[in-house]
Parts: sequence; C-alpha cells; structure tokens
Amino acid sequence: MNPDSTYRFEEDFTLLRSALDKVSEYLPYLKADITSSPATNFISCSALLDDPATLKKVVLESGIKIGTVDERVACSLFLLSYSYRLLAMGMAPLFIAGAMPASDPENMYFDITSGRVSKLCYLSAKSYQGSTQTQDLRAAIDNIIGGHLHTLTLCLKSEFAIGSRLLWGNIASAAASVFRTLEGLFGQDFIALGELFFTLVPDKMKNQGSFYLLSLDERHGWYWERKNCCLYYQLGKDKCNDCSLVPQPIRRKKYQEMLEGN
Repeated sequence: MNPDSTYRFEEDFTLLRSALDKVSEYLPYLKADITSSPATNFISCSALLDDPATLKKVVLESGIKIGTVDERVACSLFLLSYSYRLLAMGMAPLFIAGAMPASDPENMYFDITSGRVSKLCYLSAKSYQGSTQTQDLRAAIDNIIGGHLHTLTLCLKSEFAIGSRLLWGNIASAAASVFRTLEGLFGQDFIALGELFFTLVPDKMKNQGSFYLLSLDERHGWYWERKNCCLYYQLGKDKCNDCSLVPQPIRRKKYQEMLEGN
C-alpha cells in the first residue's frame, strides 16, 4: 500500500492555491494553507504518526472537547474527522479544479477546533495534476489512503483498544461523504465515480458499506449505509441516519421522508 511513484507530484504554488481557493468558494468550511511555517496551534501529521505520546494526547484531548472520556469513542470520532478532512481536501480540488495536494504526512499539519479537525496546512505546493478518472482515483487512493491513513489506523490500533473494521468503516464513510457532497454540488456523474472509487480501494476498506440511490419522481437521494457504527451516539446524540444499528427498513423510510421534505 505504498504510494505509486508513477503519479508525479510537481511544485506549482499558483496551481494548487487556485485549486484550494476554488474548493472554498463552493465549500467554505474546507480551507487549507500552503506554508512552510504553520501557525503554532497546528500539529504535525508526522509527529502524530511517529510519536505515540503525541497521538494519544491529541486523540484524548479531542475526545474531551467533544464530550467523551471513553478512549474508543474518542479514537473513532477523531479518525472520522481526520480522514474526512484529508480526503475532502485531497479529492475535492482534484475533481473541481484538476489539482490534488500531496498528502504524505511529512507535507502536512492540521488544526483542531472544538475537538474536530478543522483546517489543514501543506508545507509545499506539490500537487498531482488530473488525468483520467481511473488514474485520478488511484492517485488519491495511493497517496491519501495508502500513504497516510493506512499508517494512522495502525498507530491507533497500537495505542487504543479499537478494531480495524471500525477504523476502516470510518475511512470508507468519510470518503463516501466526499463523493456525496460533490454529487450534491455538481450532479449525478459523481455517483458512477463514487462507485468506481470503492472498487479500487484497499481490501480492508471494501465491504464497509454501500451506496443506496433512491428516486422519487424527478428527485433523487444518494445515501451511504455503513456496516458498522462510528459510536457517535455514545456522546448522548441520536444515531446517524446511516447507522448500522438502525434496521434497514427504518433507515430507508427516513431517507424517503427526507426526500419528500417531511
């Protein structure tokens, strides 16, 4: 699961800055800096992966901020937040503006706000420039998942009593959320792209959930149904709409009610 060296990442500040800015025009909550001098509140992704003490401190402090001292819940929800931000800031600029920032840990820092990963910082302007759909997806999978998130799952498992299936279920759910967001903005072409993405991912990420397309007259809803629970409800919240603990007929009835506007 090492990044594929055939995918070239070239230094081009103007191209990458333009791509990241384009994403923030559509999705204002997705922002990233490009600087070799991150603000003092940013945390090194390399330090997170290389230093168990840093990893444990960051995860547990994020858990306290979102309202839990349960290490398993904190670990699960930290990864969900972290992986969504990495995948979104990697794939959204690629498919919106044709450039994907290099997401290897040595090139990245992150910030946490209210217990969730809120902003990324890239130390260089290295980016992959878009090619064919399949090659773009493979490049994203190799660099973001194979070269970063795979290592993070191993680190989390070594420090917390948490299962691999839950961790990979969170990464799959985060990726599905990215495609669903892009589909909502740009249309149904992203449905086929999302389906293709999940045929190319590592085996541990497969069979963690599936897309469900619901059509009603001229409207449609495209949903992701997980096969495991992220533990969000243990914060005292309602279960997520896609929660595996909610029986499928009830989930799908909720989807229809949302599509009907009820």
